[in-house]
Amino acid sequence: MTKTVKFDGRPVWAEVSLGALTGNLRAIRRHVNPAGARAARRKILAVIKSNAYGHGIVPVARALSRARADWFGVTCSTEGAELRESGIREPVLILTGFWAGEEQRILEHNLTPAIMRPEQLKLLEQAAARRRKARRGPVGFHLKIDSGMNRLGIASPEMSAALPPGTRWCGPERSCTAIISSSSRPSSTRKWKRNFRCGPCFHFARGLFPFAIFRLAPAWVTTPAGPPGSRPASQSSPQGTPTGCSACFRTKAA
Repeated sequence: MTKTVKFDGRPVWAEVSLGALTGNLRAIRRHVNPAGARAARRKILAVIKSNAYGHGIVPVARALSRARADWFGVTCSTEGAELRESGIREPVLILTGFWAGEEQRILEHNLTPAIMRPEQLKLLEQAAARRRKARRGPVGFHLKIDSGMNRLGIASPEMSAALPPGTRWCGPERSCTAIISSSSRPSSTRKWKRNFRCGPCFHFARGLFPFAIFRLAPAWVTTPAGPPGSRPASQSSPQGTPTGCSACFRTKAA
């Protein structure tokens, strides 16, 4: 953080603590991978979409990479390419899928897209075939399923069309879904959990407290790097994970 702030307009600025961000990551890791646990280590995907919620995607990604985040989640292929150009080598998941024409950038920068519509897989398959990347293994993707929120994702009746037989150059790595709030609607959460027992998956939670999703993800944890100032530094998450505020806004009185 610079000691002198130069203003171009109103004297309001945000101060971001990379130390608090990496401390939050370590607290989450200890919570989901307790000492002495016999289960396989749970991976952590740090969501840094939309410029890391205003924190600054490149400095946040570099800090979390040094703190051993397993994956990063971004909004689009442009953000993923920015991470690659800044030296980030961890797997990067494009959370909101992609538009036609982005598939070449996805392959060039070794990004993992979330497939939300059957036509996206067709575009990715065609692009992978042109590059013949299957010689080094199929192009991986995550299949996003609509679990009832009616937002992004493939509905259950479309599942067979989303994964047609004969797909040669691409292969699904995992499935994912979005839930409204795993803490405020436990009955709905249990229902969604039963729906995804058939295969590996990880879940996205909405709201300020992502920690309620941990029990649903035997192998994965998805946690956002923000939003900034979401709760006081002394407050813990509902499941007792001590996390601090990573950013604050300041102003200068006349």
